[in-house]
Amino acid sequence: MFIEASEISRGATIHADVCVVGAGPAGLTLARELTSSSREICVLESGGFEPELETQAIAQGGNVGLPYYPVDANRQRAFGGTLRLWAGWCRPLDEIDFEQRSWVPNSGWPMTRASLWPYYERAHEVLGLGPCDYDVSRWEKSLNVARIPLPETGLVTNLYHMAEPSYLARTSRDLLQTDANVRVLLHATVVEIEVDDSARSVTRLRVCRLGGNRFWVQAREYVLAAGGIENARLLLASNRQVGNGLGNENDLVGRYFMEHVHFPLGRIHLSNAESVAPSLYFRPGAQVIARLFLSRKIQERQGILNYNVMINPMHSGLGPRLARRLKRVALRLDSAAVRNPFMAYLTRRFLGRAAAAAYRSGLGLGAPCASRFLSLSHTLEQAPNPASRITLGDERDALGIRRVQVDWETTPLDERTASRARAILGEEFAHAGIGVLEYDPEEDETAWPPPPLQGLRGHHMGTTRMHDDPRKGVVDANCRVHSLSNLYVAGSSVFPTSGAGTPTVTIVALAAKLADHLKRTRHESA
Repeated sequence: MFIEASEISRGATIHADVCVVGAGPAGLTLARELTSSSREICVLESGGFEPELETQAIAQGGNVGLPYYPVDANRQRAFGGTLRLWAGWCRPLDEIDFEQRSWVPNSGWPMTRASLWPYYERAHEVLGLGPCDYDVSRWEKSLNVARIPLPETGLVTNLYHMAEPSYLARTSRDLLQTDANVRVLLHATVVEIEVDDSARSVTRLRVCRLGGNRFWVQAREYVLAAGGIENARLLLASNRQVGNGLGNENDLVGRYFMEHVHFPLGRIHLSNAESVAPSLYFRPGAQVIARLFLSRKIQERQGILNYNVMINPMHSGLGPRLARRLKRVALRLDSAAVRNPFMAYLTRRFLGRAAAAAYRSGLGLGAPCASRFLSLSHTLEQAPNPASRITLGDERDALGIRRVQVDWETTPLDERTASRARAILGEEFAHAGIGVLEYDPEEDETAWPPPPLQGLRGHHMGTTRMHDDPRKGVVDANCRVHSLSNLYVAGSSVFPTSGAGTPTVTIVALAAKLADHLKRTRHESA
């Protein structure tokens, strides 16, 4: 059932078996998965069912590092969370993303892709997708389309599934409304995590409503599922008994903040316009779509990070001058959207996800046509970097909580990956006789980080990273905070590395895995 925080008596204590903070993709998945366990679940959502300016203002913060999006631009304090801003792209991390790579400092997950695969399959169900099938050959045969005929030594074709962004929030709202064991408290913002005298166990959460009452939630187990920035903020801000914040004994909370660097740059001048059609790569509205990734062998040989490129045909009627002009307009629209999170929402609503993605990809208009050019939109993994971090500033929000400061930093490995990946892309197309990589005169292919505003994706990852060793991670393989017996973290903040794909399906898979763990711990303690 749904309850407004205004209905809770001032100073009251709400009791539950499990308390989940946040109703985004991780929090909703946990709540859904735990409904079958007959446990009392309490979900705390800072916003309501629709975005509100006053509530969204709580997410604002500062920037002290490289130029970065406004902190609140890619977060949404409302039921559904970042699902409201999500375009629907779904791809599991690659096998190499989970491995400890000798050339990538601080890489490696305490699990394998194979061990997480059953939860990727469950994530497909939760997100309303079809079978968890990413086999390119089967989809080529089924759809009667082909991949680009590259030798696949440097570049390989990988698939994405496309989800309906609103599916999880919509179906969860119906399910949670009727489940007697679940209470979702709206406009309920957690302002502090309280712990016992030994700081080894969470005792309760202090909760506030903007301009209104304060109360507590007490549970056996607690899960932070508030997003890659807010999870770290809550731990750091809960410092009454532990000066550096909870889970921060080794100064790791907030560190290793990662992004996906995403930018349109360059184009492929095709030798033959028919050589790439029909294609897996540009199929607006399709269930699956492909991108080109760096192969495992080339990553190992070159000592670089993961990377992918989205390709789209440029409209054949556009001359170079008009193409450049429209591209500049597209970039300005993108910059305006990230400065105002509601612009992003309106863009998706009125232009449609395919059109919005096409504009941001730099003139790939999203429909096959007899074009001699392919636009390129690059996405690359960022190396885990302890100097890239989230901290707390001196300014406080309307509830008295210190606002975050983003110190986003890159490494020489990030820059070298971008440079080498583009060179490999050009070499592969040229050697196959398919086309030549070109840059417009107004493009600076050497700029790092690439404009505008680095073309970031708003994928906040790594700030409460996962590792078996407490000296190297905030949470363990079960997402439990090492130093606290009953506090867990869900979402992309636990990612040790980011890969080059999209995070949402992995967020959902890890949340489903955590739900199973919580079910087992209850059974074992019964």
